[in-house]
Amino acid sequence: LLYDFSQMDNCLRLCQCPACLEVVRKFDRKGGYKDGGDAGLQLQFVNRLAREVAKRYPDVFIRTFAYVSTEQPPKDLKPEPNVVIWLCDLYTFSCHDLPLAHPFNAPRLKLLRDWRELTPHLELWDYTLYTDAFPEVFVDAVGADVALFREMGLESVYYENHYAGQPFYELNTYMQAECMYGAD
Repeated sequence: LLYDFSQMDNCLRLCQCPACLEVVRKFDRKGGYKDGGDAGLQLQFVNRLAREVAKRYPDVFIRTFAYVSTEQPPKDLKPEPNVVIWLCDLYTFSCHDLPLAHPFNAPRLKLLRDWRELTPHLELWDYTLYTDAFPEVFVDAVGADVALFREMGLESVYYENHYAGQPFYELNTYMQAECMYGAD
Protein backbone atom coordinates (compact mmCIF):
# COMPACT_ATOMS: atom_id res chain seq x y z
CA LEU A 1 0.00 0.00 0.00
CA LEU A 2 2.99 2.25 -0.62
CA TYR A 3 3.61 3.75 -4.04
CA ASP A 4 6.72 5.70 -4.86
CA PHE A 5 6.63 8.91 -6.86
CA SER A 6 10.08 10.50 -6.90
CA GLN A 7 12.48 12.26 -9.19
CA MET A 8 15.06 10.25 -11.08
CA ASP A 9 18.41 9.36 -9.55
CA ASN A 10 20.91 12.23 -9.52
CA CYS A 11 18.34 14.74 -10.74
CA LEU A 12 20.31 17.93 -10.19
CA ARG A 13 17.34 20.22 -10.78
CA LEU A 14 13.65 19.87 -11.52
CA CYS A 15 11.76 21.76 -14.22
CA GLN A 16 12.99 25.25 -15.11
CA CYS A 17 10.00 26.49 -17.10
CA PRO A 18 8.65 29.90 -15.98
CA ALA A 19 5.60 28.43 -14.21
CA CYS A 20 7.68 25.92 -12.23
CA LEU A 21 10.33 28.50 -11.37
CA GLU A 22 7.56 30.62 -9.83
CA VAL A 23 6.61 27.68 -7.58
CA VAL A 24 10.28 27.09 -6.75
CA ARG A 25 10.65 30.72 -5.62
CA LYS A 26 7.50 30.43 -3.50
CA PHE A 27 8.84 27.51 -1.45
CA ASP A 28 12.55 28.34 -1.38
CA ARG A 29 13.97 29.54 1.94
CA LYS A 30 17.20 31.22 0.82
CA GLY A 31 16.88 32.13 -2.85
CA GLY A 32 18.15 28.97 -4.53
CA TYR A 33 16.24 25.98 -5.86
CA LYS A 34 18.19 23.62 -3.55
CA ASP A 35 17.03 25.45 -0.41
CA GLY A 36 13.54 24.00 -0.43
CA GLY A 37 12.39 25.31 -3.80
CA ASP A 38 12.65 22.08 -5.77
CA ALA A 39 11.27 20.15 -2.77
CA GLY A 40 8.29 22.52 -2.74
CA LEU A 41 7.71 22.03 -6.46
CA GLN A 42 7.81 18.27 -6.09
CA LEU A 43 5.83 18.14 -2.84
CA GLN A 44 3.09 20.45 -4.12
CA PHE A 45 2.47 17.97 -6.95
CA VAL A 46 2.81 14.88 -4.73
CA ASN A 47 0.41 16.40 -2.18
CA ARG A 48 -2.17 16.98 -4.93
CA LEU A 49 -1.71 13.39 -6.10
CA ALA A 50 -1.96 12.09 -2.51
CA ARG A 51 -5.20 14.00 -1.85
CA GLU A 52 -6.81 12.45 -4.92
CA VAL A 53 -5.56 8.96 -4.05
CA ALA A 54 -6.86 9.30 -0.47
CA LYS A 55 -10.40 9.99 -1.71
CA ARG A 56 -10.62 6.55 -3.25
CA TYR A 57 -7.92 4.62 -1.39
CA PRO A 58 -7.53 6.01 2.15
CA ASP A 59 -5.07 3.28 3.14
CA VAL A 60 -2.58 4.00 0.34
CA PHE A 61 0.56 6.05 0.93
CA ILE A 62 2.59 7.96 -1.64
CA ARG A 63 6.33 8.09 -0.96
CA THR A 64 8.64 10.68 -2.44
CA PHE A 65 12.34 11.34 -2.19
CA ALA A 66 14.04 14.19 -0.42
CA TYR A 67 17.14 13.77 -2.53
CA VAL A 68 19.75 15.91 -4.33
CA SER A 69 17.89 19.14 -5.23
CA THR A 70 14.82 18.19 -3.14
CA GLU A 71 16.59 17.23 0.09
CA GLN A 72 16.00 20.53 1.92
CA PRO A 73 12.43 20.96 3.23
CA PRO A 74 10.30 23.59 1.53
CA LYS A 75 9.15 26.78 3.20
CA ASP A 76 5.48 26.83 4.28
CA LEU A 77 4.49 23.41 2.92
CA LYS A 78 3.90 20.15 4.76
CA PRO A 79 3.32 16.70 3.30
CA GLU A 80 -0.25 15.41 3.26
CA PRO A 81 -1.06 12.77 5.93
CA ASN A 82 -0.67 9.95 3.38
CA VAL A 83 2.71 11.15 2.06
CA VAL A 84 5.93 9.47 3.18
CA ILE A 85 9.17 11.44 2.85
CA TRP A 86 12.19 9.29 2.04
CA LEU A 87 15.29 11.33 2.93
CA CYS A 88 18.50 10.18 1.31
CA ASP A 89 21.76 10.86 3.10
CA LEU A 90 23.53 11.94 -0.06
CA TYR A 91 26.59 9.82 -0.76
CA THR A 92 27.91 9.81 2.76
CA PHE A 93 27.75 13.57 3.31
CA SER A 94 27.74 12.47 6.91
CA CYS A 95 30.70 10.55 8.28
CA HIS A 96 29.58 6.99 8.99
CA ASP A 97 32.57 6.47 11.26
CA LEU A 98 30.81 8.72 13.77
CA PRO A 99 27.27 8.71 15.16
CA LEU A 100 24.91 11.10 13.41
CA ALA A 101 24.63 13.01 16.71
CA HIS A 102 28.39 13.79 16.61
CA PRO A 103 29.12 17.51 16.01
CA PHE A 104 30.81 16.69 12.68
CA ASN A 105 27.49 15.36 11.38
CA ALA A 106 25.38 18.25 12.72
CA PRO A 107 24.19 19.51 9.30
CA ARG A 108 22.87 16.07 8.33
CA LEU A 109 21.20 15.54 11.70
CA LYS A 110 19.57 18.97 11.38
CA LEU A 111 18.26 18.01 7.94
CA LEU A 112 16.77 14.81 9.34
CA ARG A 113 15.18 16.69 12.26
CA ASP A 114 13.80 19.40 9.95
CA TRP A 115 11.97 16.81 7.86
CA ARG A 116 10.85 14.98 11.01
CA GLU A 117 9.17 18.16 12.24
CA LEU A 118 7.15 18.35 9.01
CA THR A 119 5.90 14.81 8.72
CA PRO A 120 5.02 11.80 10.86
CA HIS A 121 5.96 9.53 7.95
CA LEU A 122 9.72 9.70 7.51
CA GLU A 123 12.08 7.08 6.12
CA LEU A 124 15.84 7.23 5.60
CA TRP A 125 17.97 5.94 2.73
CA ASP A 126 21.52 5.75 4.00
CA TYR A 127 24.79 4.79 2.38
CA THR A 128 27.07 2.60 4.42
CA LEU A 129 29.87 0.15 3.77
CA TYR A 130 30.34 2.30 0.69
CA THR A 131 34.05 2.27 -0.01
CA ASP A 132 36.04 0.44 -2.63
CA ALA A 133 38.79 -0.48 -0.20
CA PHE A 134 37.00 -2.22 2.66
CA PRO A 135 33.63 -2.25 4.37
CA GLU A 136 33.43 -0.04 7.40
CA VAL A 137 31.39 -1.25 10.35
CA PHE A 138 31.70 1.16 13.23
CA VAL A 139 29.72 -0.60 15.91
CA ASP A 140 29.35 2.44 18.19
CA ALA A 141 28.11 4.63 15.32
CA VAL A 142 25.64 2.06 14.00
CA GLY A 143 24.21 1.36 17.44
CA ALA A 144 23.88 5.05 18.32
CA ASP A 145 22.28 5.85 14.97
CA VAL A 146 19.75 3.04 15.21
CA ALA A 147 18.79 4.19 18.71
CA LEU A 148 18.45 7.77 17.42
CA PHE A 149 16.29 6.67 14.47
CA ARG A 150 14.08 4.67 16.81
CA GLU A 151 13.78 7.63 19.20
CA MET A 152 12.88 9.93 16.29
CA GLY A 153 10.20 7.50 15.14
CA LEU A 154 11.55 6.84 11.67
CA GLU A 155 9.36 4.32 9.90
CA SER A 156 12.22 2.56 8.15
CA VAL A 157 15.89 2.82 7.31
CA TYR A 158 17.31 1.44 4.09
CA TYR A 159 21.06 0.91 4.02
CA GLU A 160 22.78 0.71 0.66
CA ASN A 161 26.23 -0.73 0.42
CA HIS A 162 28.64 -1.52 -2.36
CA TYR A 163 30.62 -4.67 -3.04
CA ALA A 164 33.94 -4.10 -4.76
CA GLY A 165 35.90 -7.18 -3.74
CA GLN A 166 36.49 -6.03 -0.16
CA PRO A 167 37.83 -8.66 2.24
CA PHE A 168 35.32 -10.00 4.78
CA TYR A 169 32.45 -8.22 3.00
CA GLU A 170 29.84 -10.80 4.02
CA LEU A 171 31.05 -10.90 7.63
CA ASN A 172 31.02 -7.11 7.93
CA THR A 173 27.55 -6.89 6.38
CA TYR A 174 26.33 -9.50 8.87
CA MET A 175 27.93 -7.58 11.77
CA GLN A 176 26.25 -4.38 10.66
CA ALA A 177 22.85 -6.08 10.46
CA GLU A 178 23.33 -7.51 13.96
CA CYS A 179 24.21 -4.04 15.26
CA MET A 180 21.02 -2.67 13.71
CA TYR A 181 18.78 -5.38 15.13
CA GLY A 182 20.44 -5.33 18.54
CA ALA A 183 21.32 -1.66 18.92
CA ASP A 184 20.90 -1.78 22.69
